This record gives sequence, structure tokens and C-alpha cells, in this order.
Amino acid sequence: MVHLNAPYEDVFARLCLRTDGAAVIMLRGDGQLLSGDEHDAIVRIGSGQARRFALEQPADYSTNKAFIEPAGPLFAAAKSGKPITIEATYYEAGDQTTTFSPSEALKFK
Repeated sequence: MVHLNAPYEDVFARLCLRTDGAAVIMLRGDGQLLSGDEHDAIVRIGSGQARRFALEQPADYSTNKAFIEPAGPLFAAAKSGKPITIEATYYEAGDQTTTFSPSEALKFK
């Protein structure tokens, strides 16, 4: 859950992993996720060390999603079933932390 200020409503964030292993996208229905050179994400996989990942804006300049790079460690975490915690900055809502906890390890084709 991401807690946003008015005029936005609190929304759930989703983590989308492309089955070809090429990209991981964090997506929300509302609000503005800040990305680009000055806005990274802090990611923790399981109980491991937190580290910075780049947040890249999509080519269509939409602000409700961002690519998380590098994607490899996030795919490895999803395959192992470890929770992924992402702290990102939202416009006028500051830093928000979301944890994605799969009920089991994900399988990719």
C-alpha cells in the first residue's frame, strides 16, 4: 500500500516482472512516482543488505510506473520466493516503502 496525499487516494503498488527476464516495472494506479537521475529506489531482498537501484521513466513519460534496474537481482529474489522491499519517492508524499511478498517462489518459462 502506498499512502498518497489528496487529491490522490491510497493505492496498491504492483511489481511486474517480464517473463523474458528483461525488465521489472513498479506500477501504481495513481500518484506520481519520481524517477530518473535524481531519484533512485532503495531495495532490500529478504533480510539482505539494502542497496540502490535505478528508477527509469518509461519512454511514454508516464509517472505511475518506473523500470527498476538492474532487473537480475529482482528476478533471482522472485525465483527464490524472498520478499522484496522497495523504498521510492512519490510526488508530495515523500518516501514510501512497499514490500512484495510472494506466497511461493515464482516460476518463469
